[in-house]
This record gives sequence, structure tokens and C-alpha cells, in this order.
Amino acid sequence: MHLPENYLPVHPFDNGELAIRDEQLAPFPRTEKDVRKQLADYYAMMAHADEQIGRIHAALAARGDEEETLIVHTGDHGLALGSHGLMGKQNLYQHSLQIPLILSGAGIDSGKEDSRLCYGMDVHSTVLEAAGIRNDSARDSRSLFGQARDSLSFSYHDFQRAWTDGKWKIIEYRVSETIRHQLFDLQNDPLEKNDLAKDPEQATRLQSMRKSLDQAMADRSLS
Repeated sequence: MHLPENYLPVHPFDNGELAIRDEQLAPFPRTEKDVRKQLADYYAMMAHADEQIGRIHAALAARGDEEETLIVHTGDHGLALGSHGLMGKQNLYQHSLQIPLILSGAGIDSGKEDSRLCYGMDVHSTVLEAAGIRNDSARDSRSLFGQARDSLSFSYHDFQRAWTDGKWKIIEYRVSETIRHQLFDLQNDPLEKNDLAKDPEQATRLQSMRKSLDQAMADRSLS
């Protein structure tokens, strides 16, 4: 198994959750051998899930219902598995925020990729619209068949927060009365290996994104 390109033996600073359950599943510092073993186990589970999903598709096709059925493959989080010196999901890096989201079947163009921003909760409104059902129950959910979101915000407990417009991303940590930031250029650095928060050339951008983050958290009553 190949190590993640952003593999680290240890996370470079205290993110407030370095000793939680998931992070105790591997030795400190992380070893290449252990990370490769856990990656192998992870991919084995993916292969098993893929086989079972294939059985569902085959059953629908055999019944002639595949073209009239909308199938959504998704998840609730990703895993670090060695990236940034972490193992679990308790962080706001892309490897833990990004989830699989594949729609197939009725009304979906085969092979089309969509890079627009969305939340997992947007699946709710998307499925309702596809089924022709009026959506009055999900105030914060937005159908993927409609207008795209221009930004996303995230929080983990009260000590990790993040905001992104899809091109740039800021993460804020409030740990032990210390506030620190990370700034990433997602277009050129999707694996978040190069933190630009202390780059003088990015000072104006960092200040602007801090304001966007604060406003997003205030809108969610999480300021």
C-alpha cells in the first residue's frame, strides 16, 4: 500500500483531539508499517462494500427497475489513515470532510462529474425533487438539481472551525486558550500540505477569510 502523500508521523501541533479513540488505534508516532496495514484493511472493507452494492444494482437490473430508481452512494465522513499524522475523522482536513457522493439511475447522466460545493444534508432535498415530492421539511437542505452553494462552513466541537469557497480554505483552532489558523490553496494544494497562514503575501486573504468564518459561525449560532 502506498502511503498518503500528506503522511506525517505526528500532527505538527495540538488540534484539541489527538488522544481520542480513533487516534489511539495506531502507535505514536505513526509508523509507515502500521499505516500501510490500516490502509490495506480499509481498502479490503471498501472492496467488500463495492461487491455488495454491485449485488443491489444487479438485482434492480434483473427486475427492470434500474432506470426508474435513483441510487445514492454516500457516507458520513472520511478517515485520515496517516494523513497529517492522524488516523480518524475528528478533524477538519479535506480527507475527513470529503465524502463519497455518487448518484446513479433515473434522471442522472452517466459518467458526469460535478465539482460544486454541497453538504451531505443536501441529499435529502435532491431525492425529494427527483421523486417529485414537495420539500417543506428540510430548511437547510438544498437540492443538487438547483443552485450551487458558494461556500461551506464546518465545526468540530467548540475548538475546530473551518470555512471554504472551494478554492481556498481556512481552519481555526481554539485549544488551551490559544487561537491558531491554517490557510490552504485547495486548487493547487488539495492535500493541504502547505499551510499559508503565516505567508505575508496572504495576510489580506487570511483576514478576509477569518471574517467569512466568523460570519458563517454566527449564522449557525456557533460564534
